[in-house]
Amino acid sequence: MQSDAPPIDPNEPTVRTILLLVTAAARAQPDETAAEYAARFASATAAWAAFRPRDHEERWIAAQIVGARQAAFEALIRAAETDSNVEAAGLHAGHAGLIRAMTQLMALLEKLRQRPAEALSDAPDAAFAPIPPLRRCATAEKPAGGKAKAKAEPPPKTPREMTDEELAAALAKVKREFLTALTDEKDPRYREAVAYLPELIPGVTVPAHFLDERPPDAG
Repeated sequence: MQSDAPPIDPNEPTVRTILLLVTAAARAQPDETAAEYAARFASATAAWAAFRPRDHEERWIAAQIVGARQAAFEALIRAAETDSNVEAAGLHAGHAGLIRAMTQLMALLEKLRQRPAEALSDAPDAAFAPIPPLRRCATAEKPAGGKAKAKAEPPPKTPREMTDEELAAALAKVKREFLTALTDEKDPRYREAVAYLPELIPGVTVPAHFLDERPPDAG
């Protein structure tokens, strides 16, 4: 039985990120005023909060549903504004794809809602201090009479060589990429993301026939 959703804390780092993302996914006017931004923020974030997500997994799925819905409306608006039949057809096709993705995500969210409270994976968000980005050199050093000498990139670390922090960051990156891939069946990592779902979302199973099927573009 589904438990009541806990109150959403807008100060949690993950929640803050989601609120900014769903707002950014809604189209803004080029000359948007502060009041118009506030209205866009309120509309997008209220649409997300209406799903009453209970933990991190449900929060991200709900955010992608809102983003897909906003992008679908954007495609319809652009299709109505263009004078090109070819562009309009492409936009309508994109709209249809976004609606399919949104429907799949809503079905996934509904399945997640069936988890009992004790199966939720929520935990307090860890707040990390911002780390300055790596600075790039403006110009590469060039040897006399020759081209710039490219510096060899160090080989990527294996999981065994990573620190706990590096491994956690790498896993979080893969998780974000797979959650994004799940919204588009044409994404090259879509099938890999679906196969990874049991690791991504505890309790979710993938039909064996899906794993046995060959990708549509297989020779």
